[in-house]
Amino acid sequence: MNLKSFLENKKKSVLFVGIGNVLLTDDGAGVYISHRIKEIGKRRVLTVEVSIENYIGKINDFQAEVIVLIDSVNFNRHAGFYDLIKVDALNKYP
Repeated sequence: MNLKSFLENKKKSVLFVGIGNVLLTDDGAGVYISHRIKEIGKRRVLTVEVSIENYIGKINDFQAEVIVLIDSVNFNRHAGFYDLIKVDALNKYP
């Protein structure tokens, strides 16, 4: 999935959720990125850090059509590599 075309699609409401621990350097990437996303139109941002379970009610309240979880994943690729993957593909990664 292409990130640029995904971000340019303004038809669906999207909630970006930043996950991670800023004390563990690279594990804080999701938090770092979520703090830099601008809320425009139907785009909303929520930074949950390490306790997403405490935000389930808030996540549901947004009633977003698409939820994008931003978190660090070991893709076994070069540093800085990113990808958009569907939730059912997550079990492929450690």
